[in-house]
Amino acid sequence: MKEKLKKFAPYIFPILAFAFVVFMFVRWYSARVAEQGKSLLSSELEITDLTQEHEESIILGTADFSTIALSSEGESKGEIRYQLLDDKLNFTVTANLPDSKEAFAVWLKDVDGDTKKKVFTLVYSKAGYIGSASVPAEVIPVEVVVSTESDLLLEDALLRGTIE
Repeated sequence: MKEKLKKFAPYIFPILAFAFVVFMFVRWYSARVAEQGKSLLSSELEITDLTQEHEESIILGTADFSTIALSSEGESKGEIRYQLLDDKLNFTVTANLPDSKEAFAVWLKDVDGDTKKKVFTLVYSKAGYIGSASVPAEVIPVEVVVSTESDLLLEDALLRGTIE
């Protein structure tokens, strides 16, 4: 028995220290996730596509929607039409963008931070590029950024606007 204890004694302290470090990491991580809530990086952030009927009502302005013009540094023009309904932010982005072989994406970005999340890819139609989605209203205020799909750092953003 003493031989077995002598054999495993040097491993007891490192195992206890490792278990303590794992316990503290799990405790820190769970507290951090709990305080984040539904941020843009949260996996619980539910992004849903709007129905074709709802998207058309936003474009045509048949309901009460707010409009924000997107600012640009080039020739691009666009706007956001949005509505807060049942704790959801329903919005549509329409834009006139330069011809490109690459697709254009719409990103949501924290106003106060650098966290961002791709929401959808714009589709070309008769009215220009268009796309829509619905996200929880808890993300407001949020910046809406239109850029090429490969611009993951949003350094060359074509259009920007803030929903407050």
